[in-house]
Amino acid sequence: MGLLEEAIRSARGRLIRGDAVFKLYDTFGFQLTSRRDIARERGLSIDEAGFEGDAKRSENGRVPRASSASELRGGVSVEGRTDFSGYDGLTDQGRVVEVIKGGTKGRAAAGG
Repeated sequence: MGLLEEAIRSARGRLIRGDAVFKLYDTFGFQLTSRRDIARERGLSIDEAGFEGDAKRSENGRVPRASSASELRGGVSVEGRTDFSGYDGLTDQGRVVEVIKGGTKGRAAAGG
């Protein structure tokens, strides 16, 4: 909300800058509909063309990601289980047991 307030303070006339609104969306997932409602309550509007321009530039610059775990593994079957612990802390420990490169599985070197 602090960043939204800052964007509102830096509005050009009655228009909130599109780049500021896009930053809220891209960084925090703050949806455009919510921002529109807040802006409207304050008698402001959003530079939606600027927002869309930043969104398009950002999307064009993103690296394509694998759409599934199977695609990421290159079709190689992987057994085992990984427990997600990201809610418990910022760091954790693990051990690499296999490396998949080019669809071929190999054992990881010991001692690393």
